[in-house]
Amino acid sequence: MSLVRSIFLPLGLVLLCGSCRPRTASHADSCKGDADTIPLRYARHLTMVEHPGFTEALIRDPEDSTRILQRIELHRPLHRLIVSSSIHCALLQELGCDTTIAGVCDAQYNRLPYVLEGLENGTITNIGNSMEPNMERVVDLRPDAFLSASLEQSGVAARLEQFGIPLIPCADYMESSPLARAEWIRFYGRMTGQGNRADSLFQQIEQRYLALKEKTQEVTHRPRLVCEMPYNGTWYVPRGESYAAHLYRDAGADYVFGHLAGTGSAALSTETALDKALTAEVWLVRSFGPLTRSRLYQDSPNLQQIRAKLWVCDTSEKLYFEQTTFHPDEALSELIRILHPQIAIEGSDTYFSLTEE
Repeated sequence: MSLVRSIFLPLGLVLLCGSCRPRTASHADSCKGDADTIPLRYARHLTMVEHPGFTEALIRDPEDSTRILQRIELHRPLHRLIVSSSIHCALLQELGCDTTIAGVCDAQYNRLPYVLEGLENGTITNIGNSMEPNMERVVDLRPDAFLSASLEQSGVAARLEQFGIPLIPCADYMESSPLARAEWIRFYGRMTGQGNRADSLFQQIEQRYLALKEKTQEVTHRPRLVCEMPYNGTWYVPRGESYAAHLYRDAGADYVFGHLAGTGSAALSTETALDKALTAEVWLVRSFGPLTRSRLYQDSPNLQQIRAKLWVCDTSEKLYFEQTTFHPDEALSELIRILHPQIAIEGSDTYFSLTEE
């Protein structure tokens, strides 16, 4: 039996569940009998069930929780992986599983020291673009699975299936709250045989996040916050129920686009976004490379009207996404430092810098 069995389930198809009879994919789909559902407190698009001999993971459609997008059977820990995202490379290292990584995608964007060292000495292979990986290199590596940072890779999954390589979607990004995404640590822990370690790690993250959130609940002033910047006339901003909006709210901010319904991002014209941004007191921008106000104004002169303090995170220098995606407590700590400097936060890392120019 293979280590992992991964079944993609386009909406409307049936779910094939081992010895169970085929049935329409629904909320109740899972083999019955001697099985225990692993309780998850925050994740809404993941279900895990312990069966005798294997763990079953169900990934659900974020727009319809009764529909299952993929079913995964984990029979034994995975020891040889191809990973498409540096975020998940960082998590695997934290779980003590960095030696499981045989190959990575988009290596030019991966700045984790152990990955760079592996690429240099040949213990890790660059398999190219995550959307069109070099299949010859993939097959030569003989991985247990290909960890994809997207659900939109059915074409890649079909090609991998020809060689008996399962694609496992790292679908944590579908979650709309920081702790919900972080709770997927428990799935990756079970995937690599580090279930107990992952459970303990998530518990620590949860406790610190909630303790930090508590510190902002009684603040007398919630600074108006705007984030990111326009590109080619379009300003992509997180919607009011998105991951980022939850984080801003928990940090004690009054997020200027918090009124936008839904999750994910909204594409606004610069003019529309600017109307709200003019009221902001704090402006957070993540850029790949250094960014100054004068550089920002070159592309969009009308941004000079914004009087908010500009805080920039240079992601070419700071491992912001790698270190905060599954540690929202670190992201929250940083935001509280910026928004409420009067609140003493111990051990806060610094990702954003105030730009005076």
